[in-house]
Amino acid sequence: MIPSTELEAGAAAPSSAYNPPVLAIWANRVSIALSWVGIFIAGVLTYGHFSRFVPPCSVADHGCAIVQQSKQSMFMGVPVALMGLLAYVVILLLAVMRTRTPDQWRTSAMRGLLITGLGTGFSAYLTWVAATEIGVMCQWCLGSLATMTGLFLTHGVLVQAGEPAATDKRGDWMTLGIAALVAMGLIGTTIVQMKSMSSILAGDVKFDGLDNAKIIGRPEKVQGNADAKLTLVEFADFNCPACRGAAETVQKVFNQNGGRLKWAYRHMPLSNLQGHESSMYAARLSEIAADQGKFWKFAEIILDKGNTERTKSESGLMAMAEQAGVDITEASKRMKNPMDKNNDDVATDMDIAINKMHINTTPTFVLIAEGYPPKAIGGDQLEATLKTEPYASLLKQ
Repeated sequence: MIPSTELEAGAAAPSSAYNPPVLAIWANRVSIALSWVGIFIAGVLTYGHFSRFVPPCSVADHGCAIVQQSKQSMFMGVPVALMGLLAYVVILLLAVMRTRTPDQWRTSAMRGLLITGLGTGFSAYLTWVAATEIGVMCQWCLGSLATMTGLFLTHGVLVQAGEPAATDKRGDWMTLGIAALVAMGLIGTTIVQMKSMSSILAGDVKFDGLDNAKIIGRPEKVQGNADAKLTLVEFADFNCPACRGAAETVQKVFNQNGGRLKWAYRHMPLSNLQGHESSMYAARLSEIAADQGKFWKFAEIILDKGNTERTKSESGLMAMAEQAGVDITEASKRMKNPMDKNNDDVATDMDIAINKMHINTTPTFVLIAEGYPPKAIGGDQLEATLKTEPYASLLKQ
């Protein structure tokens, strides 16, 4: 006789619809695979946060970009995407630990259940905030919520199934290797796609029949040394998340090259997009600020990350104009006049951008170097392009 829990050599295991040891092994493999799915999602979002590239998004209202640039993308000073990436890495390490040290199976499964439970709750909260406070949906955030929920349910199975008598390390390592290769390949491919998008769009810009003065626009919206041989012209929308994300880079470039670079701003309000409804109002008000010599101060306040939501309302914009030193009594009167010149000023910018230059994305930048034809680039290309000729030489003079 042998104990009922053991089998003779070569004997077949009794058939059962529910086999906890086998179920635990396969649940752990699912945990490994889902962890890599989460690493892919959070990895792309983390790269986008620090690089200012916008992840590919099929949502028509640019929800991914809006969420990425919102204040909700940070939690206690830490990017939410980075927190998610670290969580998925920890969950993966716990799955690997179960494979290597089965005696710690239940402990690591309980820890994983706790982490994924908190992660699911936090992801659900962030998704709710995006929908109710920001007013958009991000497919990457939804993907992360689904992945974390799947991991939570999987860890529930792991805890319920208990520790297997033995593990199939070969199968576990194959799962780990295949999932890692697929996830890393997808991360690399997505990053290349994120980088290439702005280059493709900038390549469609036309300059036929336009001299430099027409591209640069009003002198009231140009700052820097008038004798500088290089001018950077920005075509943007004050409500554009990518424009807001690029603002820090542009300001840094301008500060680093003071006296050798001029910076001009042209309006391209995308008022037909959700979240951009106040863009035309913001553009018109900024033209009034320009008439009073306050354009750049007003623009600086608008583009501050803390003012994203204020920029979406007329009252918020007027309050920021007052903060910039604009005479709001005069501004309010002029904004109510449909014949005021601020309408024509914005219309001129839009005609140049859309009808003459065929710009189809914001922000788009144009570099005008003395003696050379103008060149259109995306915001992600700015710093790298300025290191090439002829721009590098002009910035050293």
